[in-house]
Amino acid sequence: ILALVDALWDDALAQSGPSLFNGKLFSISARENGSILGHFVDYKLFKAQRMDPSLHSALGVRPLGVTGLIECYDGFLFGRRGHAVEQNPDEWEFAPSGGIDESSLDNDGSINLPRALLTELSEEIGLAADVMELPPVPFAIIEDHETLVTDVVLRCRTRTPADEILRTFEKVRNTEYTALAIHPISRNSRLPFPLASVSQALFDIVEAS
Repeated sequence: ILALVDALWDDALAQSGPSLFNGKLFSISARENGSILGHFVDYKLFKAQRMDPSLHSALGVRPLGVTGLIECYDGFLFGRRGHAVEQNPDEWEFAPSGGIDESSLDNDGSINLPRALLTELSEEIGLAADVMELPPVPFAIIEDHETLVTDVVLRCRTRTPADEILRTFEKVRNTEYTALAIHPISRNSRLPFPLASVSQALFDIVEAS
């Protein structure tokens, strides 16, 4: 199995080049008593599982990620994913989002989800933790049954106005998002762009609440 994983990884590297990086990601082992339990695995295991879904029974990689439900006074923050990202290229989603790596691990073995989200927010959008009027708090858990990725959605609010958020983003120059948009959400509201499936499910939850 590991030989097949390595062969698939070599194929992926040949297609994607050095931008593809074999880091660590947090994989869920169990959910019990209100807790998520798991361990860190090589990213290439997940990539191989995506390329050959029959490997899931042997590898069992179920990544955990975070998604931000970021609200400012003008609405909620959405991002259009880059052309070369691994999942959902060019699709719109609630931003930011990302996987859990070892930088989110505390000394007691717990995963610091708010820190993980604030790191994504700084790296991908350019907003620092000190501009948050309300810190990140858990809002929902959404599982993508196609990719087997589970996202913990954390909601927070910033006092930064929309135009300043957009100006800040323009200075970041990352490849994760090619554009940002800020739109209010209310009952029967409509967005001017379609959302990726997981973000659409989250939109429906927010709209209903």
